[in-house]
Amino acid sequence: MLRNINKPRLCNGTRLAIKTLLNKVIEATILKGKYKGEEVFIPRIPMIPTDILFEFKRLQFSVRLAFAMAINRCLWY
Repeated sequence: MLRNINKPRLCNGTRLAIKTLLNKVIEATILKGKYKGEEVFIPRIPMIPTDILFEFKRLQFSVRLAFAMAINRCLWY
């Protein structure tokens, strides 16, 4: 998560596993913490900058893509 959406459940730094990626919402499962295993829905959030002369709105998901891989045992021959 890049932004706080629903404290303390969906806050900055929460790790999620994406289950379904739809056009307007992401269905995910929380991986760590007090709410581990809980399914959540993340909507697209309008981002409206205030530091420029003209006005525009951008809809985006507030998540960052990351990959993880667990290695249990590795036998080297």
